[in-house]
Amino acid sequence: MDNYEIRIAKRDQTITVYRSEHINDHAAIRRGHVLAEAGDQVEVWRGTQCVYAGHQSPVTAHGNFGVGTDSVTEQW
Repeated sequence: MDNYEIRIAKRDQTITVYRSEHINDHAAIRRGHVLAEAGDQVEVWRGTQCVYAGHQSPVTAHGNFGVGTDSVTEQW
């Protein structure tokens, strides 16, 4: 499993950083979308490489299928 950092920038300009382990990039990106709300900017980093950057779309009915454990490490 790889270590990832998921950064979520809210519309009110606050940033929350989660650190977690995931089986692959796809799982980490899915987890980022689960943690984000509509309109949030999501970035997923594996080490020094950004593997995803985008906005969270409005959510349709679905469950939380993220893999791994998250810990909030920073919030501004």
